[in-house]
Amino acid sequence: MSPGARCGALGVALALLWACPAEAQDRTLKLGYSVYLGGLNIFYLDVNLRLDGDRYEIFGGGETKGMIRMMWRWAVRGAATGVVNGSGVESLSYDVATVRKQKRKKLRLAFTGDGAYSITRTPKDSPRKRKSRKLPKSIPQGTLDPISVSMAVASAAAKGETCGGRFPVFDGNRRYDLTFTKLGEEQLSRPGYSIFSGKAIRCRFEMKRISGFRQNRVALRFWDEAKIEPPLVWLGRLGEGLPMVPIQFQADFNMGYMIIYLSKAEYGDRQLLVPASR
Repeated sequence: MSPGARCGALGVALALLWACPAEAQDRTLKLGYSVYLGGLNIFYLDVNLRLDGDRYEIFGGGETKGMIRMMWRWAVRGAATGVVNGSGVESLSYDVATVRKQKRKKLRLAFTGDGAYSITRTPKDSPRKRKSRKLPKSIPQGTLDPISVSMAVASAAAKGETCGGRFPVFDGNRRYDLTFTKLGEEQLSRPGYSIFSGKAIRCRFEMKRISGFRQNRVALRFWDEAKIEPPLVWLGRLGEGLPMVPIQFQADFNMGYMIIYLSKAEYGDRQLLVPASR
């Protein structure tokens, strides 16, 4: 899977919406997630959110760890900004920077309104590469970046205890639609890796490719044509008066089963959940 696709998938799984005030730095909600593939802890991801009125900024990133890092070094930092209003969530910008071995790439996607957008890449595309991307001339009204789409999902969950809906997404390379379906509620208990226990909403999401995807199949995938069970994500509350956040994510990849657990939760200088002692 390409770095952009990996970041998009994690963004969908881990980004979130909070309805609490965030006027200052110490009001930032800070979450950490541990990523396991085939039982190995291969990745750590941090996610942070700040709100300023109706505007939001979500930022964070992570990198491979342990033995996997020795064989495959990959790191990503990402950020998304947007507006939450009466009609929903509106993306304004999406930035992602990746490091694979010693190769560094950056992308900035700006949503300029009425289906228009602009992209800045570092390093710049060659004319041949730019032509091969076959980017859409315009995107549907209300299209979100991969991080902000989860803002919309969590917002729906916070308002109506559901996660249903279909959302158009664009990451600067690929256009796709994500459809979320609520499967029910569960009482989660700590499995030894997660710090959360309590009631959570279980949701399934599926991807429909629109454009920008490679023709050749890749080994690590879980989207629509893969004939694999769709991924699942659980949303829960960290405490009284706190918003819905992603608690757990599961997906069946060709290379193994991926599970992502919430492993850190802080608000300002306060630790919300304490890891279980081992």
